[in-house]
Amino acid sequence: MKRKILVPTDFSETSINAFKFAIKMFEKEPCNFYLLNAFSVKNFTLDNLMVPEPGEKNYDHASTKSKYSLDKILKDLDSNYKFENHAYHTISKFTTPLEAIKFVIEEMDIEMVIMGTNGANEAKDRIYGSNTVITMEKITNCPVLAIPLHAKSPPNKEIVFVTDFKIPYKKSELHYLTDIIHKRNISLRILHVNNDIPLNKKQQHNKERLPEYLEGIDYSFHTVKGKDIAEAVHLFVEKRNSDLIVFINRKDSLLKRIFSFSMAKELGSYSKIPVMALHD
Repeated sequence: MKRKILVPTDFSETSINAFKFAIKMFEKEPCNFYLLNAFSVKNFTLDNLMVPEPGEKNYDHASTKSKYSLDKILKDLDSNYKFENHAYHTISKFTTPLEAIKFVIEEMDIEMVIMGTNGANEAKDRIYGSNTVITMEKITNCPVLAIPLHAKSPPNKEIVFVTDFKIPYKKSELHYLTDIIHKRNISLRILHVNNDIPLNKKQQHNKERLPEYLEGIDYSFHTVKGKDIAEAVHLFVEKRNSDLIVFINRKDSLLKRIFSFSMAKELGSYSKIPVMALHD
C-alpha cells in the first residue's frame, strides 16, 4: 500500500523545498504525494456573505493561476526528484490553508503533512509562519513535519525526541517515529530538559516503560539542565549535529503549559533542522 503524503504549498521557495525534501525522504517507498494550494480571491474573504463562485471572473482567474502554478511545480521537478514508485497529485481549493489541509486529510486518508518554514531566518515571533504553527497545533489526526528552508537532506544519523516523561506513552503516538527510525536505520536520542529537579515516581515509571516501544532501535537517554527548554534543545542538537527534533503535541503537556508560546514556536525560534509534531 502506498503512503499518502500531503504537502501544502503557497509556491514559495520554502514550500517547494519541503516538497523536494518529502520526495527524497520517501524515495525508496511507494507514495502518493498530494500537492495542495489553498487560494483566495482578490477583494473577497471567506467571511463575506457574497462568496465568489466558479464562473465569476475573479474566482476563475485565481483558480486558473493556482492550478497552473501547481502543474508547473511538477513539470519543473528534475530527474533528481522523480521516482518510479511515486505518484503526484495536485489539489487546488478556495478556502483557508488550515481548512484545505483538514479536508484533504479526511478525503484522502493522509498519514503525514510535510510543509515548509523559513526557520531561523524569520523574525523570532514569526519563526514558523502562522500557517505552519496553526497546522502543527490544530491538526491532531496525523503527524506534521516542518522543514526549514535550508534543510536538504532527510534524517540519516539521529532523531532527538524531546520529552518531560509526565504522561504515559502510547504505541500509536510513537508509530511514525519508530517507523522512520527503522526505515532509515538511524538512532534515537531521548532528551529531557530539567532545572535540577529529579524525576518523580510517575515520570520515572514512564521513562522505564518507554523502551517497550523501542525494540530493535539504537536509543539512549540524555538529560540537559536549563530553564529554557528551547535553548537547551538547540544546544543539544547543534553539538551533536542531529537531523530531526520530535515532540508529542498534547493539550495537557507540561511543555505547552510552561511557555507563553507553543512548543513549535519555541523550538522553531532556534532550530535550523526539521521539527515533527506527533499526536495521539
